[in-house]
Amino acid sequence: LSTFDLEGKKIYDPACSTGEFLSSIKHVYPNTYLIGQDLNTGMIEFAKKHHADINELHVGDSIFPCTPLESVDFIFFRFLNLSVLSAEQALTYFCKIANCCKNGGILIAFGFTPVLLSSEVFSLLGLEILQKTGYSQENDSIFQYYVLKKTRPIPELSYKNFRIFNFSILQTNLLQNAKSFFP
Repeated sequence: LSTFDLEGKKIYDPACSTGEFLSSIKHVYPNTYLIGQDLNTGMIEFAKKHHADINELHVGDSIFPCTPLESVDFIFFRFLNLSVLSAEQALTYFCKIANCCKNGGILIAFGFTPVLLSSEVFSLLGLEILQKTGYSQENDSIFQYYVLKKTRPIPELSYKNFRIFNFSILQTNLLQNAKSFFP
């Protein structure tokens, strides 16, 4: 995060859990405006009690984001992972929530298990991939994450629509390639 200017920025975590992650950002960047949401009422109550530095905390399913469209500068997706959602759910949630980020804003996806959406998916959604995949020298391990720049609204696609969308792109590419072999 140190490569970004977070001062005065609005940051949204749609699955903030206990609020520890957001609060850790506030300690380094005290002028950020933090918005947390979680489905678990107990987690939000814990965050309210232990992390009063978080500006807004909301209980609710993030498929219904608590923040308006185009209203935040950064969104952290820490739940689009194998052990949390299905691939279909991950795509639906991502498309719905990502539009809360301003155009020109940053979307960051990571977690403890593999992220269910790939570079190809993010590219097809029109996102600019700034960074992906990291290495921890301390643990001698590779880990997956994505830092994405939103440059335009994200289409709200379901997994079924995305497969059709993806297939139509693939079909167009195949036809173009075929024409080059068979003029």
